[in-house]
Amino acid sequence: MHPATGDRTSLLEDATALAHHGVRCLLPELPRERSDTVALGVESRVRAIETLCAGLEWLRRSDPVPRAIGYIGKNLGGALAGAVCAIDTRVTATVAVAPLPDVGRFFTDATHPVAHARRERDGLPTLTGIRDATAPLELHGTIGSSRATRWLIQLGGSDDWAPADETAASLRLAAPDAEIATYDGADHDLESADATAHRIAWMRGQLRP
Repeated sequence: MHPATGDRTSLLEDATALAHHGVRCLLPELPRERSDTVALGVESRVRAIETLCAGLEWLRRSDPVPRAIGYIGKNLGGALAGAVCAIDTRVTATVAVAPLPDVGRFFTDATHPVAHARRERDGLPTLTGIRDATAPLELHGTIGSSRATRWLIQLGGSDDWAPADETAASLRLAAPDAEIATYDGADHDLESADATAHRIAWMRGQLRP
């Protein structure tokens, strides 16, 4: 699943590398999240999760041979991973790349310019309503829901959206067995060749029969 500001090509490199090793990949493209009203904000988050779960189910049904299923999500895609795996408990392995542990609280509380601009645009009362309504879907509360899913969390050492130490501590509480890797010098985009190679090798190992 692509970042909020990206599209299905954002993870094309990952999909191509995995496909080279015989892994069937699906690259969904979801519309931008809405936050102009509480109702639209909640609906867009729920529909995104439902669409991702439907994609995983399509992968299963389209293959006559039962196989392990993995999920890779970057930024927003990583933040949604916990809810996806809480619903689809058959996901074997998940990589969350530069995820926000709590998207709603980031937009209501963070001092980051992007969060400030969102508050200016949509209003704090609206964002607070979305935050409260979608709180059960946030990564820090859902990552431990599926005990069958193995996790790799990738964090940028210079991420100014979700500082690596704080994010790791938050997610470690809920998922003590998750592998958490931090890449020095990488920001929130986590455009790191080392990170890409790591998650491809990790996912291949997890999906191997």
